[in-house]
Amino acid sequence: DYALENIAYISDNGQSTLSNLAATKGNVAHAVIQNLFLNTEDEHSGYPTAIKARVSADYKKVFDDVVETKGAILLLQENAIERRQLFEQLRECIDHLLDIIDKDNLHVIACEKVLDGNTFGEPDEQTPQMHGFADMVLARENGEHIIFDFKWTSSKSYYQGLLKKNTSSQLAIYADLLRAQTKDSVIPTAYFLMPVGKLYSTLGFRSYYANKLDVAEGCEGDLIVKIVSSYRYRRNEIMSGKIEMGEACPLESLDYYNETEANNLFPLKPQYQQEELKAVNDFSSYKHLKN
Repeated sequence: DYALENIAYISDNGQSTLSNLAATKGNVAHAVIQNLFLNTEDEHSGYPTAIKARVSADYKKVFDDVVETKGAILLLQENAIERRQLFEQLRECIDHLLDIIDKDNLHVIACEKVLDGNTFGEPDEQTPQMHGFADMVLARENGEHIIFDFKWTSSKSYYQGLLKKNTSSQLAIYADLLRAQTKDSVIPTAYFLMPVGKLYSTLGFRSYYANKLDVAEGCEGDLIVKIVSSYRYRRNEIMSGKIEMGEACPLESLDYYNETEANNLFPLKPQYQQEELKAVNDFSSYKHLKN
């Protein structure tokens, strides 16, 4: 039986959307990589030689199995071309990912690594415990850990922009949680973007398929400190009865924006091509409840 999530692409009007297909492709890609890049019963399975052997022998079977369990939308006749295209694109991405791992003498030690911790402080009725999953955790022979996060996206600049502006809160929190579990003082992170099949990081890698990005001037600093400061700032506002949303409002009209530098807060996201206005949060209009 197919899980209900596999037919959730059908909206009230019965039509599928491109965004549903993109999400499904991402889910399938994550699961295929997870299955092929690590066998938890074999401590040597995360090394490039072992991964290459599994990919060569089992890629088609793993892909077909994952599509049946996580991507039923791709089994529709109308999506046959999309399924074939995904099969070919993902295979190429896996080759690129293997080249990156091999060239830097890395090995995979975990996929969907559970990361629990207290980034915001000791949990209480007002402070949540963090709980997340890192797509892939790798290590060098010297024990240094690295986190890869996989994204299936058509964007050519969004995730690169997060790294350049030092605003990737997801990667920063993952690194902080993993750092608490290891002896690493710093844990490098990177986005592996599909279907382009390239890695983006502020750390240099040897592979042709890896791109090093420099943090923009003025955007340096410890992102975790900003995230924690922002959480406490917002929590104090809410506890005092103040709700400041300001969607599409001029940034200068918002207290949070005006106090960002003084309080070392995580910067607000401006509107695309309207940098003087605060971006609209997609959840604010409750669009997710309309389908």
